[in-house]
Amino acid sequence: MLFKNTAEVKSFCGTLNASTKWVTLSGYVESAEQKYIIPMIGQPLYDYIDALYNDTPPLGPEDSKLLKAIQRPLAFYTMLELFPYMLANVGDAGISEPTGQNLTGINQWKYFQTLEKYCSDGDLFLETLLQFLENAPAIDYPDWTDSDAQKAARGLIINSAATLANYAAVAQSRRAFLLLRPFIQRCELQYIRPMLGVVMFDSLKASILGGTLSADQKILIDQYLSPLLVSYTFKDALHKLAFQFSGIGVRFLSDSDAIKQRLAADPIVVGGQVENYRQDAERLFNETKRFLEANPTLYPDYEYPLSETVLPAPDEPLNDTFSPSFGF
Repeated sequence: MLFKNTAEVKSFCGTLNASTKWVTLSGYVESAEQKYIIPMIGQPLYDYIDALYNDTPPLGPEDSKLLKAIQRPLAFYTMLELFPYMLANVGDAGISEPTGQNLTGINQWKYFQTLEKYCSDGDLFLETLLQFLENAPAIDYPDWTDSDAQKAARGLIINSAATLANYAAVAQSRRAFLLLRPFIQRCELQYIRPMLGVVMFDSLKASILGGTLSADQKILIDQYLSPLLVSYTFKDALHKLAFQFSGIGVRFLSDSDAIKQRLAADPIVVGGQVENYRQDAERLFNETKRFLEANPTLYPDYEYPLSETVLPAPDEPLNDTFSPSFGF
């Protein structure tokens, strides 16, 4: 693990009680590493910094920077894992709420506010960690440069939460990006590749992976393809993200109790948003097409003319009650 005691976690999250026993906290540190950190940085890089931290201190200056960059989001994700479980004691006598002479239970709104703060800060600092790794010389962290975790997102047109936040209100949430990443990959293949043509699409992807994007390619991505891809992604994803699959079936996402109800968006509202994104995609598709056709010397791999290309039909049928175009 990348923490050794409670004091180290508290140095990043000051609200953690210093008397919290390490035997209690350490399990949540390990859970946070497995759920949030290792999938993002890859097992080889985690093993590398774990070995240096636990077996061969002190660390060099570059490795010390990396350790701090990992520990900060890890601390907040540890609190995210710990927080719900600290509201009850489980033992042979059953389940009970902790009480004390000078202690009172937390208000529900404070509980949710604090939980969401741990989550958002963890996401923010995780994105900072990944930007740190992206900007570091490849020779400094070869276990990251060659990892599947790095390559999984790097080759996408929209390849980070920070990039996604430039085009959608996701507050640089890494969790939002991870949730949408399969849809981004699918939409690239379903919509962007047919529009650009295989040759230009593959060439663009090779430049992204190689870090060799030209100024003209960056303009195409930043001003045209990225906003278009976001519209396609949300058009396809919103309906599907409203449901959760588990071992007991499928349910519409909601959380409720006797005091506070936290419901997923109304299906009619979701359907309206899907239609808005579909219209945006159609408009952006035509703008991108006109831009490419007007600049043949800048984009010679583009397959001219593209007059037969049309926007793919919406996925949802007309008689889908989730669709604003519902009919009989």
